Amino acid sequence: MRASWTGLALHHSRQQLLHAALEGLALSIRDGLQALPAADTVKHLRIAGGGGTDPAWRQMLADVLDVPLHIADVSSASGRGAALLAAQAADLTTEADIFARHDTTAGPVITPRPGRSDYYLQRYDRYLHRLHALRAHLPPTPQPVRHLHPQASAGPSASTPLMESQP
Repeated sequence: MRASWTGLALHHSRQQLLHAALEGLALSIRDGLQALPAADTVKHLRIAGGGGTDPAWRQMLADVLDVPLHIADVSSASGRGAALLAAQAADLTTEADIFARHDTTAGPVITPRPGRSDYYLQRYDRYLHRLHALRAHLPPTPQPVRHLHPQASAGPSASTPLMESQP
């Protein structure tokens, strides 16, 4: 689903629109977290780099997710994380070994504020209600279209599917 603002009026400021966009993103992350089988057992999450460097965003995210966020001071966190996941998938390391060698819990911890967490729980219920209402009015998701491109060199096939995309 694409993003939308519901209840938008002319009196809303840019700052309010930015806050709403970040809140929507945080609520969407909570929705994704809730979809995981072990969501109820999550005791804390780690956040690194990018938007995770902004204190206001980190606090909002901790409040919305209602779990402590451990701030990891790791350079190139996305690339390093991808490499570690690839190493684990290739059976070159284990999750336990990764966490033993790459302790990222030493940084600051952002804890959810009880009053704000309760507020965002209500906002999350409202978010889900509106999300389901909006989805009910959307056309069905189109199936991916396969693009065929001629190969530059002669091979077993005259064309090879290179990618799938949404129309």
